[in-house]
Amino acid sequence: MPLLSTSSFATATQKSTPIETFFAPFHEDEWDRDYDVQTILQAQADQRTTTGESLLHSFSVWDGEHTAFAHDGATMSHLEYTVEAANKVRATLIAAEIAHYEIETKASRKDAVMFAFPLAELLDHKEVMRLASLIADCIGVKGIFKNSYLSTYFFRFRKGAQVIKRNGNYMGRNFIEEQNGVFVKMADYVV
Repeated sequence: MPLLSTSSFATATQKSTPIETFFAPFHEDEWDRDYDVQTILQAQADQRTTTGESLLHSFSVWDGEHTAFAHDGATMSHLEYTVEAANKVRATLIAAEIAHYEIETKASRKDAVMFAFPLAELLDHKEVMRLASLIADCIGVKGIFKNSYLSTYFFRFRKGAQVIKRNGNYMGRNFIEEQNGVFVKMADYVV
């Protein structure tokens, strides 16, 4: 499994470049590190709470600007759900034993929960969108915020946000290949 990345941005334009990028494993004992992505994400969430600074965040690796062409790969796929849908989503993911993070976020000025799925390998922007749609279909719960399944999507922590890590199976190309021929209409799940 590759190191997971989290990047912070000040603005959401195509010319935006990351302020900082961190790479860390899902588990701190992987890659012989003293920290993991949950530690970094929680520190970023805590910074949001203490300073009031509302940065944008991404789980992709960027080669300069924030465009599909500068997207070098995603280390996590993600779906941002309404708070009302989050409990059903959480229960389904735990029952399916899918590794993920649960992150308290803001989307369209509403409280939300980002479910981020560590990937077994880097995926390009098309693969990330396909994987996110397949995961949404497996979960089967309406309540996804528009575009939160795209590799170029930015999220914001809400004040006081908590980051929870749930162990399980990593997602990746194998899952995409197993679902060959499955058509997902994201409009069925987006609010």
